[in-house]
Amino acid sequence: MKRHVYLLLLIFINTTIFSQEKKDQIIKIDPFGINSYHKKYDFGSTVKFQIKNVNVIRLRSTGKIEGAGKSLNFEIPKVFKDILAEESNDSDDKLKTKYNLYNVNSEIIAQSNEKLQQIEDDNLRLIGIKNTAKSINYKNRIDAKIKENEQEIEKLKKLIKEMQTLLASTDSFLTSKKSFLEQLEKINNFLILEDLLNTELDRDSIFIRDIKLFQKTSSTLYNTFYPSNPDKPLTEVSSSLDELMDSYSKMKMNYDIINKTLEAETFTFKGELKDNDNKATLGVESAKISIKRKKIFEEEMAFASQLRDSLAKQETKTYITKKASKGINLAKQIEEETFKYYTNAYQLNEDNNTLQPSIVNEKGETVYKFESIDIQTHNRWKVNFSTGYLLSFISDDNYTYRKDNTGIIGVNNSNNNEIKHAIGGLIHAYPRFFDGFQPAISSGVSIDGNGSIGFYFGGSLLFTEKNRFALSVGYSLTSVDRLDRGNLNLNDSNELVFSTPNDIEIRYNNVYKGALFIGVTYNLSE
Repeated sequence: MKRHVYLLLLIFINTTIFSQEKKDQIIKIDPFGINSYHKKYDFGSTVKFQIKNVNVIRLRSTGKIEGAGKSLNFEIPKVFKDILAEESNDSDDKLKTKYNLYNVNSEIIAQSNEKLQQIEDDNLRLIGIKNTAKSINYKNRIDAKIKENEQEIEKLKKLIKEMQTLLASTDSFLTSKKSFLEQLEKINNFLILEDLLNTELDRDSIFIRDIKLFQKTSSTLYNTFYPSNPDKPLTEVSSSLDELMDSYSKMKMNYDIINKTLEAETFTFKGELKDNDNKATLGVESAKISIKRKKIFEEEMAFASQLRDSLAKQETKTYITKKASKGINLAKQIEEETFKYYTNAYQLNEDNNTLQPSIVNEKGETVYKFESIDIQTHNRWKVNFSTGYLLSFISDDNYTYRKDNTGIIGVNNSNNNEIKHAIGGLIHAYPRFFDGFQPAISSGVSIDGNGSIGFYFGGSLLFTEKNRFALSVGYSLTSVDRLDRGNLNLNDSNELVFSTPNDIEIRYNNVYKGALFIGVTYNLSE
């Protein structure tokens, strides 16, 4: 009997699995190539379209309105770009010569060193002469000359030191400025990455013809802008901001060193001033004229200071980080995107089905329609589920006590109800030939008033327009009560008597028995 239970349980499970919704089958549409799909599909199956090379990123963002806000631009002015490009190709000596202050360059320093050496040699010579001189006056004149040379030596040493400091500061300023502009260019790239990628996304609108080339272009941009740490790009944004601030501090320090001596130069004028035609002459006995020199690197420093003030604000740093994050996320999205668009699923409920795939944006607007595709179906099988009454032609045993003049001696079979009924459900599988009347193969389960489960397998006739009413007939395995004869024996008259007067309880065993069943069920779904 257990085998029968397992068999019907297996039939029910298999029918249930068969009745589950099958996975959607894919019809591949290639806007730039050949479509791929089968000639025929199973009747009642579902299909969906997979459309290749679709700009799904732009499609998803259609209709979205970004919040308005300030837009920062850290584009390097052209004059500084030209300087940066020129300085990249210049040698260190050329840069020093180009930016020397007061026309002091390495040649002047060399000449000063040469003059210094000459004066020191002259002092040695004078000391030798003094040692051999006998005249006191002559020795005094030599001492005066040596002292004068020593003063000149101190002036030259001071001049050389100042010029060397100026040259070193100039060189350091140029190095810091170059670093400052390089970091500024990096930050500007962080800000424009999203815009550059959006430009590429907008280039082909709905479709992207060459996905690999597009992803390669995006990857190249990303790796160019984030070469140091592509896996943690925001750390590069933060480090670039820190390096820019550090470069600015070095620029400011060297700028102050270079320009600290550039005060207004004042001198006295005495003579005549004439107009252009020499018709009027003004005699000047004494006049002071002051000329204020323009500071070196003043234009670059003004630009750097203004920019630094902006970047030092927390709101600016937050803006840069958010804007950079958008570009980073968009680059990652492009890298991981398949650029495949899937339509809703269509169920094939006709022998010949005409489907027209279309692309819809987030607003629900159709942005592109393809030509219709004709699809044929076969294997018109359908599966549905119905619930209702299931009646098995079997009953529980029902025994009563049999007595004589000595008391209870045995049991008698009482009248039995020949029908066992339950509420259950059936799964019907059938080929679709026509509506209104349909044969089907069915299996199912039930539960009776005692909570016992029954199993059913057979055939059904489905009625009404949508096959909602089902009349089923078949074999059932249900749980029934059978008399336990452990304390009973058959006597000579073939009657059941108790084996001992000490045990006269009527006991039953619950077992599964097979029988014919009839089911009347109804399908609530189509």
